[in-house]
Amino acid sequence: MSKTKVFSMPLLLLVLLTASCSRGEEALFEPGMGGVRIDLATELPETRADVAEGSLNTDEFKVELINSSGVIFKRWETFAEYKAQENEGIHMNAGHYKVRATYGDSTASGWGAWFFMGEQEFDVKPQEMEELSVVCKMANVKVAVVYGENLRADYQDYTATVSNSRGSLVFGKDCTEAGYLPVGTLSVNMELTDVSGKKLYYRSADVSAAAGDFITLNLDTKAAPQGGMGLSLDVDYGTNDKTVEVGISDLFLPAGEPELSLTGFDTETGQLSFVEGNNPGEASATVSWDPKASPIKSLILKTQSSYFEDYKLPAEVDLCNISSSDKELLLKYGLVFPEMSGEMTAAMAKIQFEDLAEKLEFTDDVEANTHTFIIEVTDSKEHSATKTLTIVPQQASKSLSEIQPGNVWARRAYLTLNTDGDPSKLTVQVKESGTELWYTPEGTEYSVSGKTSSATVKGLKSNTKYAFRAVYNGFAAAEAPEMTTETELQVGNAGFDEWTTQTHSFVYNFLGKHEHNIDWDLPWTNDQWWAVNSKKTMPSSTSVVSNNWNWVRFPTVAYTTDANDGKAAMIYSVNVGDWLTSTASVGDRVAGELFIGTADDSGNHSSDGHDFGSRPDILRFHFKYQSVNSETFYVKVELRSGNDVIASAERSDVGQTSSWTPMDMPLVYADEMQKATSIYIIFKSTTAEKPEVIGNYNLVIRDGKSEKGNFGSILYVDDIELIYE
Repeated sequence: MSKTKVFSMPLLLLVLLTASCSRGEEALFEPGMGGVRIDLATELPETRADVAEGSLNTDEFKVELINSSGVIFKRWETFAEYKAQENEGIHMNAGHYKVRATYGDSTASGWGAWFFMGEQEFDVKPQEMEELSVVCKMANVKVAVVYGENLRADYQDYTATVSNSRGSLVFGKDCTEAGYLPVGTLSVNMELTDVSGKKLYYRSADVSAAAGDFITLNLDTKAAPQGGMGLSLDVDYGTNDKTVEVGISDLFLPAGEPELSLTGFDTETGQLSFVEGNNPGEASATVSWDPKASPIKSLILKTQSSYFEDYKLPAEVDLCNISSSDKELLLKYGLVFPEMSGEMTAAMAKIQFEDLAEKLEFTDDVEANTHTFIIEVTDSKEHSATKTLTIVPQQASKSLSEIQPGNVWARRAYLTLNTDGDPSKLTVQVKESGTELWYTPEGTEYSVSGKTSSATVKGLKSNTKYAFRAVYNGFAAAEAPEMTTETELQVGNAGFDEWTTQTHSFVYNFLGKHEHNIDWDLPWTNDQWWAVNSKKTMPSSTSVVSNNWNWVRFPTVAYTTDANDGKAAMIYSVNVGDWLTSTASVGDRVAGELFIGTADDSGNHSSDGHDFGSRPDILRFHFKYQSVNSETFYVKVELRSGNDVIASAERSDVGQTSSWTPMDMPLVYADEMQKATSIYIIFKSTTAEKPEVIGNYNLVIRDGKSEKGNFGSILYVDDIELIYE
């Protein structure tokens, strides 16, 4: 564990309750009442806890007041909470009290599990305020392990497990970090693996540990009496400045009867309780015996467990004489144990339950929720030992984070589920408003990170009100408020069957000025969604000399009955040129545009988009394309929320297509939680900056009407559809 700047500190916690040296008549009290006012500060003198600078904040300490009967009658979860509520002091009955300040969890074990505590008794006298100081010190035990040179040289692997009845720490061969344990007598178990792969096990005598101790275990091999194998263990009680040597040698191995010890289980009740779906950490039973004087003969495991019954696991086995099929079953379903058959030359064996425990699920049936294991070990001299263990999984929490409107689409919803168990076991259930059936829609997808699961709920109905809830192992959380899915909206005039034909008048020169009228098509009747850029090629007058008016002025968009169904839009490039120049090399060449929005009187976009409140997944339309000189057409769709584009798709790579063809354009969302407010679609006859045209070309538009002029690539579009998945 990397450390920046580290203090070694007994934490000085000052709880000031205005002292006898500064008593005063600062407040009026009821008869028989006095008062206290608490202030809290920290100092960082030397201690044994690895506390980084600035990592302890007095505002985070819990403060409790306790009366003479031992009852906590006032508590503030943080000192900050106290200051916000009680900055004028607390009025209380005169009497004898105690103040307690704590930081951390007294029952925790781990690499950064600090725990500090301080207590001080005081008296409250009538009509007076009292002041008091409390020193808060590290109140658990710090432990480190140092492996010696002989151990490192002689063994390929080694592990030390330091534990007591309330917790354990496992120090691997490369572990250099110190950890913390609750106060309690410690034991040290060593597992060594020699160069041949053979495992050896050793156990220390008990090591006493008091609050505030920093115990460093110096572990190394040494020659035991009579040439036996042993370990030396040096214990440094740093706060007491003394060193105690405890040898782990043959003298401390079981000399007579076999022994059973537990790790992770309560030493008095034999129970292991944890939140279902979590790995509880090491949970094992260790069997120790004297392999020389009295080798083990049988190690029987008896089981009373609904889990074993469900998977047809053996209710009783002798691990010293187990069939291959039973062994395979037990290992498959989570029980871990060493090879016990043959000559038992080892001195220790461990049965590990943590993987099995992780598979157990909570049930409200108390009997089925308790899994009981009885271990009976017997040696060759008929000495025996028995332990009864119970594993009781606790129900995991489950909840849904607040569902925002943007989380719910037309046919799916994005939800966040939370638990203190295994988030991969969370599922979502939905219920339609007005019904009683809860179900999980097919195709729902989950993605786990930490203790949360992000769910994509699919298969919903559009414009339907749903309630949602989280489910874990068959147990459901309270339902979230109902939300309504979006309506599957479509764009207006999506089949291009509605058109308005207007008359455009302009003046042209040919042996004098002449006025002429031309019909042009607009893609709407009443509700206007679409616009065209035809006015770019239809100004009100021209100096171009021509005796053929449609050569000098003609719109860029028209409708046609050459459609996928009914009518269709045809979008084409136009050149305003001289009729005498058949190549149409002069004048302005304009690509035809059909788009959602409005156009001004010059054919430019005056607005883009139309109000739209749904989020589709795919834009689908039918088209065919008559290309000039291998040009390609252009199409783009955007969904917007205000001025932000939240989804889009575009194509500019499609060329000549002689028959009606469907095209799907999946929308890519930049923000899946933001609601849409408008939609924009545009079609262009070509992607070319200067479109190619053919002079003296015969263009067939509405109802087979033929017009001759300078025209280029033609895009036919019909039957737009927005797809919701």
